[in-house]
Amino acid sequence: MSYLDDDLSELESAQLLDNDSDEYNNHKESGLKRKMNKILNRNNDSSASFEEAIENGLSSNNFDVRTNNIDTADERTGFDPKDTRILKRIMKNEHCDFDTARLVMQHLKFRKMGIDPATGMPLDSKAFTFESKSKR
Repeated sequence: MSYLDDDLSELESAQLLDNDSDEYNNHKESGLKRKMNKILNRNNDSSASFEEAIENGLSSNNFDVRTNNIDTADERTGFDPKDTRILKRIMKNEHCDFDTARLVMQHLKFRKMGIDPATGMPLDSKAFTFESKSKR
């Protein structure tokens, strides 16, 4: 199980993602279709998924998909479908922009991994960290 799967369940518990939604139930099917299209060479345009991301509002001045992915002929197929689903759900339910949704999703991932999003320090009280002795 990946951290992303954990994030899905965390988003469900935070009521940011309904596990009975069509997007949630059909994510495996859409991934399978994409894999089949790739195998059958129907998806030769590597920017197709990036174009879809832009159409779905998953781009901003801070994270410019057109400039950094499409115009540079990025070989990747696009965003991870799970991340796309989570981002869209956060944007819809929290009425926020793409950059804010990315931040919320990253904070959820950090917390799930036991990292304080504000400090980057472990949340585990038993964790040991070294202090810098160069403080004067």
